[in-house]
Amino acid sequence: MPREERGRYNPFAVTVAYIRFLRDRVQSPDASDSEFFTVKLAKLKAEREQIELQNAKFREEFYPRDFVHFWIKHAFLIVTGTLKGNVNRLLTVESVNDIFDQVRSAFTRMQEVATRWRKNMRKRKEEKAQAANGSSGALGVS
Repeated sequence: MPREERGRYNPFAVTVAYIRFLRDRVQSPDASDSEFFTVKLAKLKAEREQIELQNAKFREEFYPRDFVHFWIKHAFLIVTGTLKGNVNRLLTVESVNDIFDQVRSAFTRMQEVATRWRKNMRKRKEEKAQAANGSSGALGVS
């Protein structure tokens, strides 16, 4: 930082340099000698992720937990039931192919149900958005 006349620093330039120093220190805590800034940065990142998750939940971008658990449980039941039904049998290539065909068809049905569910969720979301837009128009707000 160059000194101006009479051996004084320019206060504006010093302030800008100090702000840059602090910003760089927060953005790269490895260069910092203090653990405080590392912890503070981690806290800020965690808070940002928490806010993004809340926003995604509000926008209904996730499947409900029970829906996902139901399909995972049924997927494993299909596979284990099919394999347990063939215990102590000699599995030929045809029987193995038949097992996998059954599993594929079950997963195809599950995907079809999930696709219908997604379409219904989108439709409900659009209806909700239209209702929100329509209600503000009814109040005379543009």
